[in-house]
Amino acid sequence: MSDSDAERSLWVKVISQHLEDATSLCPNDSGDTPHRRHLARITARAWLLVPNEGFREVCELAGLDHLAVRRFARAKIEAFEERNANALRARAVEIEAAMPPLKIATDKPPERPKRQSRSSKTGADEDRGRVGNFDR
Repeated sequence: MSDSDAERSLWVKVISQHLEDATSLCPNDSGDTPHRRHLARITARAWLLVPNEGFREVCELAGLDHLAVRRFARAKIEAFEERNANALRARAVEIEAAMPPLKIATDKPPERPKRQSRSSKTGADEDRGRVGNFDR
């Protein structure tokens, strides 16, 4: 295998990995959580489906037509979603349940930090005749 063939093979593997990430339900063997796997799936899909220069360059280095690769990726992703619709919904519920609750804003303005009393100043502040950043 020549250097150029090895290089093209490497770039084809980059595209293949993105396709795998875009169409995978399960966490991989690296111990990823469902949330991280979901983020990997979304990121891979964006890279494959949204026009971007990096994708175009990788396809060129792999010796592939970027538009044909994008059409192929779209078809694979759509087929994956059709086959796995129920599992994807269940995974989304699982991910949502695992996320920390959102803090909802109230009409009450946030409390202002309380000022330090003069009795709580440090000895160093007393030596300088200062409290915090202000002169007495």
